[in-house]
Amino acid sequence: MSFIANVDKYCVGHPMIDTDHRMLAEYINLLYEAVDSGALVSEQSHLFAQLIGQTKEHFQREEALMQKMGYPGYAKHKAEHDMLLEEVQELLVRFNAGSVALTGNLFSYLEEWLTFHEVTSDKKLSDAVRLTAEE
Repeated sequence: MSFIANVDKYCVGHPMIDTDHRMLAEYINLLYEAVDSGALVSEQSHLFAQLIGQTKEHFQREEALMQKMGYPGYAKHKAEHDMLLEEVQELLVRFNAGSVALTGNLFSYLEEWLTFHEVTSDKKLSDAVRLTAEE
């Protein structure tokens, strides 16, 4: 069973960003399925770390795109990236220490953040890239 049934709902109209969003949604689904099926904690930790790694790579690609085009919202967008990475890295540390479990609340948080970030920041970035390309 998948947690995010429609990974395409995170598309914003930019090929790289859309591919990354689908991939992040799939990683969330893989982690959810591992937790739901009772996979070993070590496997869950490994998948969680992979999700964080893929998130970092996605953020780096977005940030490079923003810098290349001189995107005016770069500082705010990067701050959102930094905040999320800090939060999920702390969750992984706490999970590995046994002080937090991967629950439905965590998955809801991940999906809500992905939805919020996509609808606001990434959509604005995609629109700005499209406008820049049209000039």
